Amino acid sequence: MTRLRTAAAAVWLAVLAAHTPFAASAQPTSSSTSSTSGTSTASTAADPDSLPSVPFPDPVVVTATRMPIKASQTARVVTLLDRRTLQAWPASRLSEVLNGLGGLHLNGASGAPGTNPSLFLRGAGSGQVLVLLDGVPVSDASRIDNSFDLNHLDAASVERIEILRGAQSTLWGSDAIAGVINVVTRPAEGVRAARPRLSVSYGQYASPRIDGGVSGTLGRTRYRLSGGYDRSRGFSAAIDSLGGRGFDPDGWTSGSLSAGLARRFGDATTWDLSARWSRYRTDLDAGAYADDRDMDARNRQRVLRSSLDHVGAGWRGRVVQTLTYTERRIDDDSTHVGGFNLWSEDRYKGWTAVTDAYATTEPADGLTLLAGAQAMWQATAQSYRSVSAFGPYQSTPLGRDSVRARNVSFYASARWEPASRPPGALRFQTEAGARVNLHSLYGRAATFTINPSLHFSAPDIRVFANLGSGYKIPSLYQLHSEYGNRSLRPEKSLNLDLGADWHSPDRSAYVRAVVFRRWVEQLITFVTPPDSWSGRYVNRDRQNDLGAELEAGAQIHPALRLTGSLSWVKGHGLVDGERVENLYRRPERAARIDLAWAPRSGAFEGFALRPSVRLVGERLNGPFDPGPRMLPAYQVADLSAMHRLSPNMDVFAEVRNLGDRSWVEIAGYAVQGRAARLGIRMAW
Repeated sequence: MTRLRTAAAAVWLAVLAAHTPFAASAQPTSSSTSSTSGTSTASTAADPDSLPSVPFPDPVVVTATRMPIKASQTARVVTLLDRRTLQAWPASRLSEVLNGLGGLHLNGASGAPGTNPSLFLRGAGSGQVLVLLDGVPVSDASRIDNSFDLNHLDAASVERIEILRGAQSTLWGSDAIAGVINVVTRPAEGVRAARPRLSVSYGQYASPRIDGGVSGTLGRTRYRLSGGYDRSRGFSAAIDSLGGRGFDPDGWTSGSLSAGLARRFGDATTWDLSARWSRYRTDLDAGAYADDRDMDARNRQRVLRSSLDHVGAGWRGRVVQTLTYTERRIDDDSTHVGGFNLWSEDRYKGWTAVTDAYATTEPADGLTLLAGAQAMWQATAQSYRSVSAFGPYQSTPLGRDSVRARNVSFYASARWEPASRPPGALRFQTEAGARVNLHSLYGRAATFTINPSLHFSAPDIRVFANLGSGYKIPSLYQLHSEYGNRSLRPEKSLNLDLGADWHSPDRSAYVRAVVFRRWVEQLITFVTPPDSWSGRYVNRDRQNDLGAELEAGAQIHPALRLTGSLSWVKGHGLVDGERVENLYRRPERAARIDLAWAPRSGAFEGFALRPSVRLVGERLNGPFDPGPRMLPAYQVADLSAMHRLSPNMDVFAEVRNLGDRSWVEIAGYAVQGRAARLGIRMAW
């Protein structure tokens, strides 16, 4: 608790320091406000070894409204990571970069390579957070909660990430109860015929990594081709609590390839086609404190996407089609028995097809309308076989012809802001929207959102509110597996945000504070009856969550910038009127502080140094996890450094867990010790 208070004090002192003469040399810009934290997006490649001339500009975001607008024009709570921020951590995986940002907690991100971390946003589980790839849902129909495996994405192929918090089912559909994470991949760049890039690095645990690509323009056609390879010997995922038992390291190998074409037809129409292929293999252990030397998982995914954009007279529209196929295989051979089974094999396949079409128009000054329709089809095929001391076992196989579902939805929203107002007058904005879902199993369900804001010009303060409902359809696994329950009902939620943000006149400092409340009905959870060894998925009565978030940043010197965030969340379930604490593995309090030092002149010009510290409070241990009821708090520091050797080349180094600390993310499983990585990056 003391360390979290210290972190809060550091963030606030940074903001106050922004008004001293020492910080006044930051380059001025317009006084427009932004509710988005992070750095700006840019059309050209960002320089990670320098700080932007405008420390905290008003960036353009898309996820909040499905149309590109400045962050100050929406009341929704968005956190942005642009390419400059992502390139500042070139040796980190995507889960490591995201951990601790924007109310996110990725449980397992510091585990053995190949760990698929649980993504908690504002205390909600992975299945209540919708992941988008280039604005289209990419959920995995074969997984328990329909969530997405972040191991299929590498940070080098990402242009920016937008984290949108609160219930977002009106614009984005099922699963967006706690928020949306939109991962936007790198587009084709440059006006030349070919613009290649390459990054090579080597790190702890015998871990080489290579990624590169080429993009360019040929007439009216832009293209891109990129790929990556990552391998690590790893370390034992399970903790050897007794010592000396010779737990073997659990390594991983991954590869990815993506390609894209964008063709312009005249000045109004653009067609885009992209394909992504990824696969990885990772060693697994038998469980908490239990080794297994011949158990592994093999995952592969293919994503095909096509979109058509058109700009007409007073309107613009988009039609996009995405096909996602995921396959997972888990094999436990019999040469080494580490757990309950002598032998087992799991097979999972998932298919998701999404068609989305929408259009926007401005029928009057200050009024923007959006309307669209979305169709999603999902199917899965699954099987499980094992041999244990009780003999052979085989689950009832699931086939894609019978285990499938379809959801068709129609949505609309309106945004209004007075087109003209006297100088210095209050600025009022409001957004409202509704969505109707027509599901093949559950019929009709509706969601809504209302998002007003009031902007004061002097000082640059804005107050805002977000009231919206969420909707989550049970996954195919929760309905049809051996633990399934075909009587499950969809989760329904109501979310309320109240907040305010402030920017200094020269945008060298900002603060945003938000309080949120979330109510979820018919919460889906896994329950094991006391008289049975086998559990099943059921609907709980209700879930109540309350939380607060504080984000702040300051440019305390032209070469020095400090940002930080604090989050607090408390929640419980209600079952037959009885209160149940159930935010397992999720911290009630957490903080993150990031410092960026990048001199623009002098002896250290071209150098950049970025330390980062995360402070994570106590967490409630999982219901089936060994150990005490509460997991202890921990603190971890990371460091990234780079030096520009030439306009086309830089070298970088990164150290994760700088203090070589040991902590518990998941009871019985290890976390990464101090790990360094060195590399070189080139672009022509």
